[in-house]
Amino acid sequence: MKNNKIWSSLLIVPVIGIVLLYAFVLCAISKFGGVKIYNIDPKDAFESSFYYTSYYFYFFGMVVLFVLSILFLGYVVFKKKLLFSKKVSILFLALIVIYIVSMKIDVGNYLNWFFD
Repeated sequence: MKNNKIWSSLLIVPVIGIVLLYAFVLCAISKFGGVKIYNIDPKDAFESSFYYTSYYFYFFGMVVLFVLSILFLGYVVFKKKLLFSKKVSILFLALIVIYIVSMKIDVGNYLNWFFD
């Protein structure tokens, strides 16, 4: 069971990635405005490493979710048990849905601007 806690603690990375990404976008919108934001390179939007921190946490969060998805499915198929507890499994599935929906819907096309 201790091994499962290590795997479930990795779910904090995608949560931090989502929070940092949308914090960056909201800060950029509040500083430059929604329309003007597209004329600014996201790397140059702030004088700090906030862009790179947000970018790498979001990207690493996708990698963590992908790897945990493979482990989760393998664990369910072969061992017939959940890899995480029920609450953490719900969080895990919610994070996958949030990542997919945020990429598919992308209201305002801000993710496209951020990743350009």
